[in-house]
Amino acid sequence: MSILRRLLSSDYRRAVAAEAASDYLLAARCYALAGERQKVAEMHLLRAERLASRSEEIAALRDALRWTPEGSSVHKRTCRALAEALLARAKAEGMATQKDRDAVHEAAMLLQLIEDPLAAGEAWERLGDDEQAARAYEQAGAIEQLERTLGRIREQGRVATELRDAFRTYELAHAGGDRVMAVDALRTCCALAVEKGEYRRLLDRLESRRISSGRVGLRGARGGVRLLACAKAKVTLGREPGCDLVLRSASVSRHHASIVVVSGLVSGSESEAEFFIRDEGSHHGTWLCGIPIAGDVRLGDRGEVALGGDCVLSFLVTRDLFRAEIGRGAESACQLVVLPPSARVDLFPILGIYATLEFDDGRPYLAACRGMPLLLNGEKLAGGRAQLVREDVVSVDGVEVVVD
Repeated sequence: MSILRRLLSSDYRRAVAAEAASDYLLAARCYALAGERQKVAEMHLLRAERLASRSEEIAALRDALRWTPEGSSVHKRTCRALAEALLARAKAEGMATQKDRDAVHEAAMLLQLIEDPLAAGEAWERLGDDEQAARAYEQAGAIEQLERTLGRIREQGRVATELRDAFRTYELAHAGGDRVMAVDALRTCCALAVEKGEYRRLLDRLESRRISSGRVGLRGARGGVRLLACAKAKVTLGREPGCDLVLRSASVSRHHASIVVVSGLVSGSESEAEFFIRDEGSHHGTWLCGIPIAGDVRLGDRGEVALGGDCVLSFLVTRDLFRAEIGRGAESACQLVVLPPSARVDLFPILGIYATLEFDDGRPYLAACRGMPLLLNGEKLAGGRAQLVREDVVSVDGVEVVVD
């Protein structure tokens, strides 16, 4: 605007008066009406310097940026002031939200725009974008900062490789039935990952399904008999949900009785187990072959154990196995097998599957017999043996069994 037009413009005169009175907001509006874009930007810059709130300062600087011609000295000064204000707020308040990160990203872009790569690199570094920071430091010739950033990039690459390998190990171990290795691999993933949510969810789910109590339930995938196998020194029977065999009969006490396993040695190194029935102070008593018992009573080769008046276990004892059929008192057809920790049980007579079940440190393992392939959740296992977890489906020769 020429000097004459300025003198004749009432808006311009009002703007000058407002500027003299330090009313920069009014001055900016009047300069805008007079068509003085650069003066508008300067008024917003002056206004920003006097504002006490960081948010208000940033808003004023944004107003200034909208009025500055790109490439002008005022534009560069405004970009720098806005970038510094955004970074100062991030330093004071942190970057807890995506909005905070977007503000730092804007600051880095502004610094790149005004060709200050060193300051831009520091902003990218604060944001955690080491790739962008390295490029900015290289452009600025900042060797020390560049080497530091490249070192972090190399470390991140190493961690990413280890994380990828650990997760692959988890997938292979879980599918292959080695749940101990799968848990260890997921714990490694949780330790390495920055975003741990999905790895933690997988780990919590797998650990909740693992079995280490020396007790596992198996049932045919198409219904039928349910097998409860226990490899424990003492197997508890009663209505309490924490019992190994939970019975629903009204005459059965909460902790009614126990089957006690005592291992011995015969014929060299071969193991032999003896099985005892113990009443745990039940209200309605425990009977062995019709005779009430007290204390520990050794179980013979076969017979019946009655718990209260409604629940009957018809049992058979072999050298290292106690097997009982629950005639009454269970919710559905159920067979109980009790074995010493070192023994194994053939599942074909009970569930019709060519496989054996054994326990190692309380964890159940199922192995296929006769060299037949074992499928775990639809995947063929090379080793033919799998550590079981709840909800597994195992199959041998077309016969499927589900782990409760």
